[in-house]
Amino acid sequence: MSTTKRALGVVASALLLLTIASAPAFGQADASDRPFRPVTAEMLSRPPASDWLQYRRTYDGQGFSPLAKVTKANVGNLAPIWEFATGLTKGHEVVPIVHDGVLVISASYNVFFGLDARSGKFLWKYERELPDKALAVVCCDVVNRGGVFYGDNVYFGTIDAHVVALNAKTGKIVWDTKVADYSDGIGITGAPLVVKGNIITGMTGGEFGARGRLIALNAESGKIVWTTYTIPGPGEPGNDTWGGDETWKRGGGTTWTTGVYDEKQNLIFWPTGNPGPWNGSVRPGKNIGTSSIIAFDGDTGAIKAQFQFVPHDLWDYDNIAQPMLIDITKGGKKLEGLFETHKDGYSYMVERTNFGSGTVDNMNFIYGEPFMPVTVWKGLDATGHPIYDAAKDPTKGELVDVCPSFLGGSNYMVPSYDASRKTAFITANLWCETIKALPPEPWKPYAAYVQAEFHMHVMPGVEGAGGVVKAIDVNTGKTRWTHSMPDANWGGLLSTAGGLVFGGGTDTRELFALDADTGRVLWKYRASSGLAAAPITYEIDGQQYVCYVVGFGGAIPIWSGEIKDKYYQNTPQGGAAIVFALKK
Repeated sequence: MSTTKRALGVVASALLLLTIASAPAFGQADASDRPFRPVTAEMLSRPPASDWLQYRRTYDGQGFSPLAKVTKANVGNLAPIWEFATGLTKGHEVVPIVHDGVLVISASYNVFFGLDARSGKFLWKYERELPDKALAVVCCDVVNRGGVFYGDNVYFGTIDAHVVALNAKTGKIVWDTKVADYSDGIGITGAPLVVKGNIITGMTGGEFGARGRLIALNAESGKIVWTTYTIPGPGEPGNDTWGGDETWKRGGGTTWTTGVYDEKQNLIFWPTGNPGPWNGSVRPGKNIGTSSIIAFDGDTGAIKAQFQFVPHDLWDYDNIAQPMLIDITKGGKKLEGLFETHKDGYSYMVERTNFGSGTVDNMNFIYGEPFMPVTVWKGLDATGHPIYDAAKDPTKGELVDVCPSFLGGSNYMVPSYDASRKTAFITANLWCETIKALPPEPWKPYAAYVQAEFHMHVMPGVEGAGGVVKAIDVNTGKTRWTHSMPDANWGGLLSTAGGLVFGGGTDTRELFALDADTGRVLWKYRASSGLAAAPITYEIDGQQYVCYVVGFGGAIPIWSGEIKDKYYQNTPQGGAAIVFALKK
């Protein structure tokens, strides 16, 4: 029996674990009996306040809900009303989606569930037979961060590099399209976007010699419409920044998290990952297309602009935190910006309009402000690029100590933005590392293409495992408040019009709601496992709900080494969706 079959064998029994589930009130239909309206482009553009249709709810990536029935005054009365155990013990990083009472979550190994959003009633399950060789090129656990509703369907990517459309009410397969070969180190773990009737997906593989790309498929037919590579080939702008023997072919720059869509400009902004291998001595030059934000034409996928945050990255400083489209005021002038936190310990703002000439590193830098002590380089120059410190170069054969670590700083954990407060809320870990490059080796299929040694440690002087939530003034990039945690913070955030920021910890398993103005803890709940995902909120028949999916795993137990050994030996695993509402 394959690894996947053994893992999925427990799922059937999990369907009985609708613990503490509450049925709908008398006379109220559950989702299986309610009408399911097809999701239109207009709904994705201006979603109903009651729904959460896509990864960050809105195209701008802000992860904010206008619902306000749960407030600072009453959030202490928030209580669990149902829980659903997935029966799987690997990492759960999904941001759930909800429409017309149907809640869709993903678990480990590309198992998807459709649940009644009010009661937790099981509606359907999708599970996939994953080839063992596809599992061999998964760098950071068998996770999936979710799907998107469009029309009558829900769409998502798979570990074996397919995109799948399911009927959202029944879970039946509508189409299933292979978009790449997992033998090239490629899989899909991020949630897609829907743009101009196309499903837009990224891909993984930066640690296995993949070449980054963004892929669009027709939502109705599943046919591939366009594919755009992030790393330029011969004759394309920036290919001359890749030295060595055709290093661009295996150069990373993968698109493994989720981008955003600027409808006004018809541009898809998507973050890209580290160059490969980590040993930068074999790929001299800036390595354009990696550790960047890239603007793709919404119709054709053509690259229109980009900003490279870390040229010639030597530390695995992917630019893969969720970008957010945010308009700010600087010097009395309104600017249309793109905000991102980064593994390198900085919060950045770049301009998403008024591009310079060409398409290589042509986006205007607005600011870069550290949200933690950064020792890896000496600061940023006037263009927003690092001022490198030769003493922190890991390719010289000796271990160098740098802050942040390659896990961050910030990582994939999604931030949130409250426009009324002009405040971005970010998660981070105050982690450092020692790192050095190892001797170069040729690329081999199904083998890691990293060539580095590293050892994690919490930043000196920090108590506990170094997790924080920070509130950032988006006009300046400066920190407004910090919520320090005793454990690591691998959970994303949700902010609401009720003045709240929802998040959670990993080792303590403690879910929380913070005051958006002060960072003060207003509510806590001890879950069955740690948080490695982000919560959402939705409304049905006038009742506001908050949904978390917990499940310790992901990159933490695989990559964090000494930190894991010290802090996470007793953290229970096992995925579960937990839904909360105010006590009546």
